[in-house]
Amino acid sequence: MSVSETLSDQIYEYVKNNIAAGAYENGQLPTEAELAKQFYVSRITTKSAMKRLADEGIIVRIRGKGSFVNDRSVLPLLPVKSAAAREVSATIALVMGGYTSAFGLDILNGAIQEAQRQHTHLIVCTTNNAQSQETEIISSLMASGVQGIIIQPVHGETYSKHLIQAIYSGFPIVMLDRRMQGIDAPFVGVDNRELSRFAVEKLIEQGHQKIALLALPDERSSTISERMDGFKDACVDHHILVNKELWLVDLNAMFDQPPELLDQTEIYEKYVQRIEEHLRRHPEITAVFGTEYLVSKAAWEALRRTGKSVPGDVSLVSFDMDSSYVGSHTMSYIKQPQYDMGKQSVELLMQMIRHEQPEENICILDGEWIDGGTIAPVKKER
Repeated sequence: MSVSETLSDQIYEYVKNNIAAGAYENGQLPTEAELAKQFYVSRITTKSAMKRLADEGIIVRIRGKGSFVNDRSVLPLLPVKSAAAREVSATIALVMGGYTSAFGLDILNGAIQEAQRQHTHLIVCTTNNAQSQETEIISSLMASGVQGIIIQPVHGETYSKHLIQAIYSGFPIVMLDRRMQGIDAPFVGVDNRELSRFAVEKLIEQGHQKIALLALPDERSSTISERMDGFKDACVDHHILVNKELWLVDLNAMFDQPPELLDQTEIYEKYVQRIEEHLRRHPEITAVFGTEYLVSKAAWEALRRTGKSVPGDVSLVSFDMDSSYVGSHTMSYIKQPQYDMGKQSVELLMQMIRHEQPEENICILDGEWIDGGTIAPVKKER
């Protein structure tokens, strides 16, 4: 052992014993320069001793402020993680179409918490469900040196070439919520088909057979098509005719330009108008199943404009709901485990980055049925 190492050990023991004895007022330690002067040693020696104390979590070193005892009772306003815990293991990105209280914010919260637990930096991006933005974001992220990406793919007629190239080059990518048909990549989401079947069965159990299905087009990703399949499964299981004349699945066809370029208030109003027209053409409809909250909310407003009440005249079921909304649009719905989706996505991605073998590449989480009081028995014809 060299002389400098011996002196470093001695300073380490000296400071450690003083901490145990409560010798440092307000938890603040002498600086490296002060210790060097006290023991007639170089700054390199005192720095080594202080680094060892920090690595063991005994002290906290804060740039520009000094070193402190790692004890919240004397250091309530300063971080108390050890230096080892503060080391960043990776930088990853979460890319989604958007983050709303109906869908996205809870996923973000789960991802943030897990990233912090894994000492990982998380970059958050929004595509606004536009493929041009998705392509630009993926290119920018990969060029910036991120080690992995969690992405909710934009649905459309084609896939992003950058995304496909990244997946097949072995770059760590986890699909979230939406799977791209024909693309083999790790995925975190729910069984949309089974949950949809369960929700529609809730309507069928109350005698409903004239059920409208409302959906936005989703040509290439699996989410909405799986929910539509679940609708059909429920009807077939209960020997009910699947009447697609009651379906409204082309809500975006009315726009002259991509919806992502329009004002959200304008989009919502057009949805309401289109659904209202559909309901007036089909007065026989006794129940509505919305494949996502926005169309379900628009359906409720459209029903109000036609003079029908929920659930007195028409029952209503949704996939997801705005959990922050308190009012007349509290409805019966399928609740996705969004927090766990975000958490599991980060966990799976970090396993890929560390070249660990994940237990499962496909993580299907359980949803939950929430009875919001918008289902009633079908009215019998007089």
